[in-house]
Amino acid sequence: MYMLGEVFSKAIPFLLLPYLTRVLGPAGYGELSLYQVIAALLIVALSLSQDGAVARYYYAYGKRAIGLINFTGVLYSSVIYLIICVVSFVTASEILFVCASVSYTQSIISNQLTIRQMQRKVKEYLYIQVFNSLFSAFLTVLLFEIFNASALGRLYIVMLVNLLTIILAVMVVAGGASESFRKVRINRKKIKISLLFILSFGTPLIIHNLSLFSKGQLDRVFVYNLYSEEQLGLYSVGFQIASILAIILMAAQKSLTPYYFEALKKKSLEFCDIRKLLFYIIIVIPLPAILAYMLPSSVYAYVFGDNFVESKVYACIFLLGIAMNAPYFLLANYLFYHGKTVAVSIGTGVSSALHIVLIATLGSSNLKMMAFTLFITNSFTICLIYFFCRRYSQGLQK
Repeated sequence: MYMLGEVFSKAIPFLLLPYLTRVLGPAGYGELSLYQVIAALLIVALSLSQDGAVARYYYAYGKRAIGLINFTGVLYSSVIYLIICVVSFVTASEILFVCASVSYTQSIISNQLTIRQMQRKVKEYLYIQVFNSLFSAFLTVLLFEIFNASALGRLYIVMLVNLLTIILAVMVVAGGASESFRKVRINRKKIKISLLFILSFGTPLIIHNLSLFSKGQLDRVFVYNLYSEEQLGLYSVGFQIASILAIILMAAQKSLTPYYFEALKKKSLEFCDIRKLLFYIIIVIPLPAILAYMLPSSVYAYVFGDNFVESKVYACIFLLGIAMNAPYFLLANYLFYHGKTVAVSIGTGVSSALHIVLIATLGSSNLKMMAFTLFITNSFTICLIYFFCRRYSQGLQK
């Protein structure tokens, strides 16, 4: 149920893609893609992996004080958000303000969803997800048909819908932090302890999240500076097409993580079993790219418009790189469960440095090679994370 709901809610923005490519065009979509890069970078600082900290706390200590952890996380995000708002006001940067607002509200929604997921409140989880996705798509089409479509306008719509979703999640939908929060007394000492827990979990993951950012977003900055906005639009649409696979993998990861952690806790799943699963997953990695390549170019032209036919090539290349997330989730969650966040950060950090070098060298001469660097560095990440998993599992056996 979690996976179906996650796929459905994340597929709605993907279904909106053909509409956005037509109303914005290659240059306008390239501009929107650049704003999404800024929002993705800001969420690293605003969120500090709070959703992961909430999940970790729930399984390690139970749900009694989960509301306090959530409250402290929102308090931290709010302080960082206010600082960014002041900077955007001083610099008169509307783009910075809107991107920060989108990231801030998305962070709060992620926390609310994580709590429902850990408590296995399937219906409540789906209500929040589906409302956010459906209403965002509906409002985008409605307002774009009334007013002039723009990249910045799309971000304002996302921000508004996120605010409405937070109200729905906190005040209307049952479950979550609001219920458990009523049983907790707040004082400075408890907030300090909760903040230290969030910081101890999230700080080592800053490098990890920045590494993921560099692989999923930073290349668009290089494309924007080295090539035209039109080429950035084609490149970004290719990535968005391939991201449907990322949606499926992320949905599977989120829905299976509670069962994965529970199996590790009960020791019904050992590293030798994970190693076997890894082998089967790697075998099927090329299949999505092959299927995408077999689709006629006319299909891409019909769905996204004649100006975006070239996006097919980038979609096929990106599918190879994104497919590598499947073995990554399998291995990284093993380390996350055992609290080895530093090991994950080291693995992703080193591969991120490699990715930056590759997109600055190979990508500067060929845009297709820019896309292919994702597969190269993700493969390198798998090797590093596997090494850390194997070493830790051997230590457990001693």
